[in-house]
Amino acid sequence: MITVIEKMTNIIKNRKKEVIAFCFLVAVISIFLISNAFAALVPTKSVIITSQKTSYEEKEPGSWQVEKSGKWISKGKARVSFDVDTTLMTEDKDTDVILVLDISGSMSGDKLDRVKTDSTELIDSLLSNKNNNAALITFDTESTIVSDFTNDKDYLIQEINNLKDTGSTNYYQPLVNVDTILKDYVKTDDKEVIVLFLTDGYPNEDTPNQIAQYQTLKKNYPYITINGIQYEMGETILDPIKEISDNQFFADMETLNNVLFDASVAPISYDEFKIVDYIDNDYFILKSEDDITVSQGSVKLEEENGKQKITWTIPYLKTGRDAKLTMDINLKDEYIGQGGIYPTNESEEIISKIVNIPDEDVSSTKTPVLADNYKVIYDGNSPDGSTVSNVPEEVNYSVFDTVSLTTEEPSCVGYEFKGWEIVNKDVTRVGEDHFIMPEEDVVIRAKWSKVEVSKSMNGTVNNMGDPIMKGSTWFSSSGIEKSEVTSIVTKDNLEIPSTAIKYWDASDVGDGSVVTYIEDDGSGNGTYKVTIGGQGGIIASSCASLFSDFENVQEIDLSFFDTERVLNMSYMFYCCNNLAVLNLGDFDTSKVTNTNSMFYFCKSLTNLDVSCFDTSQVSNMAAMFRYCSSLSNLDVTNFNTSKVKDMKWMFEGCNNLIDLNVSSFDTSSVINMENMFSDCESLSSLDVSNFNTSLVIDMSSMFSRCINLLDLNLNNFNTSNVIDMSYMFYGCTNFKNLNLNSFDTSKATDMRAMVYNCSNLVNLDLSNFDTSSVTDMSYMFFGCTNLKSLNLSNFDTSNVTNMQEMFYDCSGLTNLNLNNFNIVNVTNMQSMFYNCSSLTSLDLSSFDTSSVINMERLFHYCSQLTNLDLSNADFSSVTDYSNMFSSVNRYIVVIVKDSDAESFIRSRLDEASKSDATVTIANPATQTSLFELGPRKFGPLFVV
Repeated sequence: MITVIEKMTNIIKNRKKEVIAFCFLVAVISIFLISNAFAALVPTKSVIITSQKTSYEEKEPGSWQVEKSGKWISKGKARVSFDVDTTLMTEDKDTDVILVLDISGSMSGDKLDRVKTDSTELIDSLLSNKNNNAALITFDTESTIVSDFTNDKDYLIQEINNLKDTGSTNYYQPLVNVDTILKDYVKTDDKEVIVLFLTDGYPNEDTPNQIAQYQTLKKNYPYITINGIQYEMGETILDPIKEISDNQFFADMETLNNVLFDASVAPISYDEFKIVDYIDNDYFILKSEDDITVSQGSVKLEEENGKQKITWTIPYLKTGRDAKLTMDINLKDEYIGQGGIYPTNESEEIISKIVNIPDEDVSSTKTPVLADNYKVIYDGNSPDGSTVSNVPEEVNYSVFDTVSLTTEEPSCVGYEFKGWEIVNKDVTRVGEDHFIMPEEDVVIRAKWSKVEVSKSMNGTVNNMGDPIMKGSTWFSSSGIEKSEVTSIVTKDNLEIPSTAIKYWDASDVGDGSVVTYIEDDGSGNGTYKVTIGGQGGIIASSCASLFSDFENVQEIDLSFFDTERVLNMSYMFYCCNNLAVLNLGDFDTSKVTNTNSMFYFCKSLTNLDVSCFDTSQVSNMAAMFRYCSSLSNLDVTNFNTSKVKDMKWMFEGCNNLIDLNVSSFDTSSVINMENMFSDCESLSSLDVSNFNTSLVIDMSSMFSRCINLLDLNLNNFNTSNVIDMSYMFYGCTNFKNLNLNSFDTSKATDMRAMVYNCSNLVNLDLSNFDTSSVTDMSYMFFGCTNLKSLNLSNFDTSNVTNMQEMFYDCSGLTNLNLNNFNIVNVTNMQSMFYNCSSLTSLDLSSFDTSSVINMERLFHYCSQLTNLDLSNADFSSVTDYSNMFSSVNRYIVVIVKDSDAESFIRSRLDEASKSDATVTIANPATQTSLFELGPRKFGPLFVV
């Protein structure tokens, strides 16, 4: 019989086994959970979440990807980003495209050639579908509708290949022309209408009218999509482009082809796209919605079950486009400096709805995981055959801790320790002996010297060289945007102050001889001061684009900047449009050959001292001071220009210059003077009497809009090689006299808008002009409202194709002799005599109009016209004749060729309600009266 004691003993033994088994099970589960928890908490900078119903990897239309990434931005503060990228899904619709192309002077050369090539490829592909159409609008100072909607791709391609660059940049007029095209357009549900607006420059005409015109277009034609293409102007979309377009693209010559095709299709929008995210509140707190930024859509921060919930709603997100959210979250106080590993978010839900794809609702617990514990590792960097001792141990730090370089010195027989250097790139230094701990392990390597040489990081032995600065990429390691910089200064040492937020090596060969660092500029705006230093100063090798696009920099001080070796200063300060103070120190430009666009768009500079510049080697001064619109004086009297070939746009847009002395310029080598003084609105005098222009081929817009110039002495101008004279005196509204008797125009092909709006000219004698090569005379005398006498007696117009608006608004002309005009090749006479309101008689008997297509508003507002001889006119090719005789208010006798011409003219007069007109028809073969018609209502009888 088992005793009670034995029973109790057995119970205890069994219970002990159960407890041991239970404890073992708990231990196994704990190990499993702990190991999995640690496995999950591996530092992860970013994670990817993709659509499930469509494959983003295979770029299926309508698919999407969200990349969640995180990084520390200060001690205890992290920035989490959500980058949404979508794959294009297009409407299964035909498309009509309006191609709006910038052909201003800045598009010259390869830039325009590339636009032509890639645009023709687009047209060829687009119009292969017979249901698609395209229209073409060009713009420079003005804008032209080259073609209304058509499916004739051969015609459009030919017109594109014929484009030439000229003039300034006007956004407003092409948008007006878009309106003109769309007024009679009939929109159908099965078609998309897309406007491609391509430009390479800021608008400088009719501004800011383009903004209101864009809004008008969107109001009147809500179905259109306007896509702005910023071409060869960097990768930051400019405000003027944003203001006149629904979507923006940037392109260069390499990418233009793809961008044109991408922008010419109509993307489908998601019916819904929403991201719901939960902060991991075990570790992080989001203080407020103010710490969240979105590129589009709206965001809401709320609490749900004790957790912070963020809802980002993106209405009308178009496929093929991207969107971004960033939020700054704070690590809880108890974890700061503890060196842990922290997930930033708990979970995310992405909801998307789009036509023809099942609704998506993708949930994920993937999240960035940020480590706050990295090592500083000291490397003895043993010289060959030697051993280093006393190397410090590695130490752990939190991100953004200020780390002091060790004062311990290692030793190595036969070598002298020369200090510690940080191997990692882009580590932010604080003074010489401290740095900010980055989100990575940092290696610090010993430097040694033997017989005054040092061993570098890569084990080679060299001396620190001259402080030669890196070229245009010197700022790429900064970690901030150029737009955040307000000041750039130079100095003659390598010291880095404790106030430095970050520093980096800006030397050309990477030897540390030039150092650059960033400090807060003290404004409280999150902007910075940049300092560049080198022992004894900095030596520049190339200055091309060196400080370009620092759009908010207000001061640049180059007192310690040696330019003795520099050959290229092109685009050096390009688009520093807020630069107010520029100290060039003792600039040595004796070797410089290129100053193209050097100060382009430095529109805030009120003083610029270039009087000491040695320009004896310069061959390119194009756009050197272009749009320096705040300068009132500029001393270039010491410029040696004997080797300069290109002066186009040199002073364009310097509209506050009141004094400019170029009388000493040697222009004997100059080939291009396009827009040289364009928009110098404040100049009242300009001495170019000594200019040698014998090699110049382009004078287009040379003096355009010099509205205060009273006169120009051009007697010594040799224009024997000039091909382009378009817009040459455009808008010179104060000219009373213009003597062009010395001009040799035998090679000129373009006289478009040559004296456009020279509204104070009274007399103009062009009888010496040889125009036998000219093809374009459109707008030539447009707006010359006070012109009383115009001598065109020797004009040869046999090659001219365009006379659009040639005498537009020449309201002071009482006589116009065009008997010698041969217009057999002219196709466009639109508004040619518009508002020639003082003409009573117009003899166009020499006009063979058989090729003319456009006679729209030809005699509009010719209110005094009573006799009009069109006895050789043939109207068989005319397709646009609206308002041909509108506002012709008197009895008018029109002599025509035959009954077809009579019928055409009568219908135009009927259209203009000229029922009191009398038409006499003459037989050109016999020169006798064929028949006579009396007044249709009342008035005299005219008989030939």
